[in-house]
Amino acid sequence: MTEDRSIGVDWVRIAEGAAVTVLLVVLFTVAVGPSRVEAVVARANHALVLVTLAAAVLWLLAWGETLYLLLEIHWPDLDATRFRVAFLGGMGARGLVPGGSVSGPAVMAYVVATSTDAETEGGVAMAYLAEFIYWLASVLVLVVGFVGVLAYGSTTGEVYTVVLSVLGVLTVGALGVGLAVHRPPLVEWPVRRGAAAVRGTVGRRIPRVEAALSPEAVDERLDRFLGSFATLAERPREALPAFGAALLGWVANVFVLAAALAALEVQVPTYVVLFVVPVAGFARVVSLLPGGVGGVGPVMGSLLVLLAEVEVAAAGAAVLLYRLATFWFRLGIGGACLLGLGLVQVPVPERAEADAE
Repeated sequence: MTEDRSIGVDWVRIAEGAAVTVLLVVLFTVAVGPSRVEAVVARANHALVLVTLAAAVLWLLAWGETLYLLLEIHWPDLDATRFRVAFLGGMGARGLVPGGSVSGPAVMAYVVATSTDAETEGGVAMAYLAEFIYWLASVLVLVVGFVGVLAYGSTTGEVYTVVLSVLGVLTVGALGVGLAVHRPPLVEWPVRRGAAAVRGTVGRRIPRVEAALSPEAVDERLDRFLGSFATLAERPREALPAFGAALLGWVANVFVLAAALAALEVQVPTYVVLFVVPVAGFARVVSLLPGGVGGVGPVMGSLLVLLAEVEVAAAGAAVLLYRLATFWFRLGIGGACLLGLGLVQVPVPERAEADAE
């Protein structure tokens, strides 16, 4: 009997994300007015829509290069082409996982390990390290946009509130990184306590949450997460090329939104786009739905209206185009790659009968 190394397709999660997306589109259209939304969409430049999708592909490939450069340190003979196909498949698979920035690296590492020579455990550690490097690159992009907003943006009270909130998040994040490197126990204790509190409340009603926050699962993720910081602290120079690739990925990600806005003939200062994209990325982490559905869009749209005074209909249309390129288009590419690698388990009646025999 051969080992089944395929990945089951969670159609329920796909349906959840699609349903929320459709609901948000309907509510947005009704609130803004169908005629205004139709007018914005009608003037879309189709060539720039294709540029938006191309920029999303560049973003994926650049982030893939980040993980590849880290894995290559341990597995120099890694097949680059097969890895890139596996990475795109992993990006599609992790899009189905709620809070992909938390559990997504494990999904990514599993997909890569099942289709390359990389070991699963080592791949998980490198995937978490890549995730941390992505975060560092996003902070750099955010700081550039942050400076632009302060220097050239409007000075309303709402803007100061957003800026101060982001500054607070960055401060907490920097403190967390310092503790993770030098005082791991100080990070482990509050995480375990917080997980136990959620497990004892929300977990009692939602079995999936209780399983995800079990003591064993939390300890395993903490070990991998903190281990990635230790690896980075021990080999900072080896991680520099990976950081460059991650930074290129974030620039491409910013360009996706810039192209979406240009396709709809919406003018937004570059510094605003540099600020909005990484801030909206934080919403992906806290969203309970796959791919940050229901979190990224509202945050991004609100920031465009607040910081650049973009018309609500135009901001909503641009965000929908951005999410089409960075989430749904990514799912399509990832699914095709998983099928090509033979890693997707699609329910087929004939196969089910054969397995039963």
